[in-house]
Amino acid sequence: MKRIVFDEKKCAGCNICAIACMDQNDYDPSCGEAPFRMAGRREKDGVFTNFSESCVHCGACIDVCPMECISRDPDTGFVVVDNAECIGCGACRDACPLSAPKIVDGRMRKCDGCNERVKAGYLPACVRACPTKALSFM
Repeated sequence: MKRIVFDEKKCAGCNICAIACMDQNDYDPSCGEAPFRMAGRREKDGVFTNFSESCVHCGACIDVCPMECISRDPDTGFVVVDNAECIGCGACRDACPLSAPKIVDGRMRKCDGCNERVKAGYLPACVRACPTKALSFM
């Protein structure tokens, strides 16, 4: 299965990946919504590095969901959510090593790797938008 790979050496910190994520998922930042992919710059040991982080589709959330509404898509390998069944308990968020799932309006939301785009033969929105190719799909 393919996955989204980040190369920090190529990242310019432009945040276009986060903007593409917001566009793909119809997020409205003026309402306080944040994209599934977060990008920025951090200091570690006096050295600044750029980052682009999102759900890594490890599956830690799958087994803890009491409603069994989180699964791995057999075609793409991405972890996806059936929000119609979600009760917004937050067990997925608590189990996630990155705290990637967010509870929005009583339902869990997280990066699905642009699952439907990938199934249609397109790149994930963040990968397609990255001008420096710091994000790749392999």
